[in-house]
This record gives sequence, C-alpha cells and structure tokens, in this order.
Amino acid sequence: MSLELQDGEQTTPHVRTTGDLADVPEQALEGKDLHLTARLFALLADATVGTAGHECEHGSNGQAKMMRVAAGYFERSHDAYASLNNHSGILHCLLMRETIARWDGDEATAGQMEERYLQVLADHDAAVGDGGGGAAFLQAA
Repeated sequence: MSLELQDGEQTTPHVRTTGDLADVPEQALEGKDLHLTARLFALLADATVGTAGHECEHGSNGQAKMMRVAAGYFERSHDAYASLNNHSGILHCLLMRETIARWDGDEATAGQMEERYLQVLADHDAAVGDGGGGAAFLQAA
C-alpha cells in the first residue's frame, strides 16, 4: 500500500509522530511496557550525551544544559529499571549519572551515585549469596 503525495510522488505509510525524539519514551509510557520505557530513556540519554559532546562547544552553557537533560533521562530510565528489578540497567544508569556529575564538577552527586551503585551490587550479592563483591554479577551482565 502506498500513499500519493503532491505531483504523483508515492510513499509507504508510516507511523506519524508529533514533537521530537524526546516524545518517544512518553508515548512508550502510555503502553505500560516498562522494559521498553527503560531502554528508550537510556538510549535517549546516551544520544543526548553524544550530541552534547559532538554538537556543542566544549564547556558551553548549551553543552551543560544537554548533559543535565541526559542526567534526567538516565534518572527516568533508572526508575523504570528499578521497577523491573533489572540490576544491569540500574547499574548502567547510576554509572552514567556519576560520570555526568563528575563531568559537571558535582562531586557530591557523583559520590551519591557511586554509593548507590555499590549498594545495588551489595544488595544483589546478598540476594544471590555471592561474596565476591559483585564479580559474578558483573561477569554475567
């Protein structure tokens, strides 16, 4: 099936979206698929970090703003992964939030993210009986 446009041009139908890429996870939330939502927010956060690094002048206000936006996306992803009890996803989000905080010079937040990261590892170790400091979990991830 194709749709006819002006001047006889043909195209195949596709999902019409409004807004920008940031709307995609919000639309996923409407579907109640937490795994999809968590993954989409993580991908959006990663893409925002990449865009901040490649499209913005180093140290500019625009770059800092994009990095704060990415941190917010990682937090949303973290929340969804936490609801799923997905340790790998939680750890990824905490690590990225720590990295962004260190980039921004926010050692207090970076330290909090590191503590939360280590707590997730410790909780996982206790749950599975691994006394190896998370080594078995990290190898499996």
